[in-house]
Amino acid sequence: MALAEIGATPAGGVNRQALSDGEIAAWRRVIGWAREAGLTPSTDAAGNLFLTLAGRDRAASPVLLGSHLDSQPTGGKFDGAAGVMAALEAAVSLAEQSDRPARDVIVVAWMNEEGSRFAPGMMGSEAFTGERNMDAIRAARDADGISVGEALDRLHQALPDVPHRPLGFAAGAYLELHIEQGPLLEAADCAIGVVTGIQGKKTFQVVVEGAEGHAGTLAQQERRDALAAFARMASARPCRDRHGRCRHQVHHRPRCRGSERAVGGAFARQLQHRSASS
Repeated sequence: MALAEIGATPAGGVNRQALSDGEIAAWRRVIGWAREAGLTPSTDAAGNLFLTLAGRDRAASPVLLGSHLDSQPTGGKFDGAAGVMAALEAAVSLAEQSDRPARDVIVVAWMNEEGSRFAPGMMGSEAFTGERNMDAIRAARDADGISVGEALDRLHQALPDVPHRPLGFAAGAYLELHIEQGPLLEAADCAIGVVTGIQGKKTFQVVVEGAEGHAGTLAQQERRDALAAFARMASARPCRDRHGRCRHQVHHRPRCRGSERAVGGAFARQLQHRSASS
């Protein structure tokens, strides 16, 4: 719970967005715990954090355990952090044994898994696997115009004693503990579940073009209100599957023009579709 003090919100969650002062403080705290147990910290060009417990065979592909430390602006204290802390606890327990593990055990915290400050998410993990180019990642900007590149440089400058390692390496296995983020396990009085599938995700930028008009004089039947049209689209339940595996979300990334006294002529939002069969 000490980690949840960093970026704590009045509602009991955390606001610890990617590459923020809060995440830098979280890095310092987690690195301190790891060093106390004999683990060695390192980072890479994508801002992923690695905490290594050396094994007997340093040439063998390591076991990776972890999740992420960044959060949504109104995130839960266990989202991501539980996976990192559980992995760290496992590594510390192994470090306390008389025999070292057969291969390296590495705790990882991926950079910008959430995608709240910088979009899209999963930047660190996708850079690690070669799915995304670092130039494109560094060019992304937040709402204040700060680029990922600038924020990454600031992170590394704040932690000069953390050595850098090459981006990406082969892993013998990867394991991530994560909270359910839903009510099903609790409702079933089940302490833990096993993941049986991963949702695919597609994000669409939707722009509805209407026609602007005076809000006080244009007759209702004559209006081509872009916002009203989008509201009908968003409530039309485009996800229909009998197994309940489909998810549909409207993102708050507005690009609107006009004023409160005018009928909206254009409206834009991001639509996100998730499904286990996407």
